[in-house]
Amino acid sequence: MHFKFFVRLVIGISLLCVPVLASAAASATATTPYPGTTVTAGTRVSFIVLPSGFSHPSYTLVDSFSGGATTGNIDSSGNFVWYPNKDDVGTHTFAISLADALGNTATLSVTVAVTAGPTGGVANLASDTVTIGYPVTFTVTTTGLSNPTYGISDSFPGSSIRSSSVSAGGLLNWTPLPQDIGVHTLTITAQDSAGFSTTVTQKFTVLPVPSLTLLNLLPGTTVRVGEKMTFVASTTGFVNPTFALRDAFWMSSSSVMIDSAGRASFTPQYKDIGAHPLTIAVSDTRGQKLNASITITVPYQPPTTATSSDTSTQTSTSAQTTQTSTGSTSATKILYVFKKYLGVGSSGADVTALQKLLKDLNYFSGDATGYFGQVTSKAVQAYQKAHGLEAVGYVGPGTRAQLNLGK
Repeated sequence: MHFKFFVRLVIGISLLCVPVLASAAASATATTPYPGTTVTAGTRVSFIVLPSGFSHPSYTLVDSFSGGATTGNIDSSGNFVWYPNKDDVGTHTFAISLADALGNTATLSVTVAVTAGPTGGVANLASDTVTIGYPVTFTVTTTGLSNPTYGISDSFPGSSIRSSSVSAGGLLNWTPLPQDIGVHTLTITAQDSAGFSTTVTQKFTVLPVPSLTLLNLLPGTTVRVGEKMTFVASTTGFVNPTFALRDAFWMSSSSVMIDSAGRASFTPQYKDIGAHPLTIAVSDTRGQKLNASITITVPYQPPTTATSSDTSTQTSTSAQTTQTSTGSTSATKILYVFKKYLGVGSSGADVTALQKLLKDLNYFSGDATGYFGQVTSKAVQAYQKAHGLEAVGYVGPGTRAQLNLGK
């Protein structure tokens, strides 16, 4: 009997020396990520790994998204904390491995999607350059916000923008006042009841009412041949204005010029004698247009009248004598010598001689009045065409040379 008791005691002690095996296989689960499986960049993400059947496990974490979370985001107690940034936008699957000194292992995965968060923009904006008195409208658009409210601020001192300028639906409606002329940077903030928000900025330039003024007219509205006239077409309320100038002078061409900065200049020649009704037009890419008018007069400058003592000299220099082969003056034909520019507005003996010669040559049918008008100009054009000259309608060097031939 004592032997049997001894055997049982030995068997019991032996059983106490055998390692204790886990009653079930080691495993692990995780709590649901907070604040959810979809978060915005910058939001704190957390969850807890819950091991079962492990003795002081260690943790390894691998993120499917390159550059995302690492093992450093989970501590020895299985607490995971991570702050995704804008570079983490995308889907992250965290593969978490557990192991302990007893050889127990387990794996699990947790998936979190990171979004860019609420975004905002501007829609239905016609132009970022406006004129006082004209309404500015656009719509603030948002994503990731639920029924947001809006606030607005303006960098421009003394701006007439108010919080009421933006409606509950994100529609901005604002009419700039004279005090608003300048550059405005509007900042509109949209926020919802969950505390999420986004900010939109929009820059505007407010211009004054368009105007066009002609300044610094020198020497005035009357300018002589060879004298330079200048003025400046000054504008307000135009964006990158373009200038054009039209001269209603009867000649088809004009010597009046205007550059891209609105600077006009005019140095009249003899052919420019007369009235020049000028129209200066300005326009810009927004379709704004204005005109301004001015008339510049180039007066006729009469030739210097010879004194009585110069009569004989003038007569001798204003005519040519055709002699016979014997050198006598028995067969004499007097030809007028033209020496000066003649055009519309000219008058005097030179014009009378011109009209008489053109009449003799059947180019002029009127009376020799001594005044160079449109009829005389057309006769000169006909003469020039017939002789292969440029039909400009005034008498220049080439036409004078032909006229002095008397044919």
